[in-house]
Amino acid sequence: MSVVRNSDWGETGVNATITRWPARSVDDDECLWHDARTVDPIVTENRSLTVVESDVPIEVKVAAYRVADGDSSRRGRFKICRRNHEPLLNAQGEYAFGVYDKDGEAGDSDAIIRLSLVPAFVVDSLIDGVWSRCADGIDAATLPWSSVFDPQEVNR
Repeated sequence: MSVVRNSDWGETGVNATITRWPARSVDDDECLWHDARTVDPIVTENRSLTVVESDVPIEVKVAAYRVADGDSSRRGRFKICRRNHEPLLNAQGEYAFGVYDKDGEAGDSDAIIRLSLVPAFVVDSLIDGVWSRCADGIDAATLPWSSVFDPQEVNR
């Protein structure tokens, strides 16, 4: 069994994001606090309403459908880093949240079973100012994917 790194799933999430919406990936040498940026406005299906403007930063976060937790399992969680969240919030950016099936292959965008854009200000209200210092010294908040998606709408 091969070991799949979180960064492999993160890259899969970025690829799914730029495939689904008019966006391009952003390399770390260009910017460290977001992963993608819209290249055209995102509009509703009937093109009557612009949902996201052009040139908006997108931070991509993915979580596993289920993860092992001792003798049982739980829903995966999104890790929101404060050092990325605050500039994204100030730039009126978006999060692209995805849920992946661990039985799928990292690198295969089809393994992302649910993907949605959520404004950073909405995520800020979900975090509600609760930040914790992680073992790696980073201030972060964690959100179970069920705080973003209705579990009934996430099908494996």
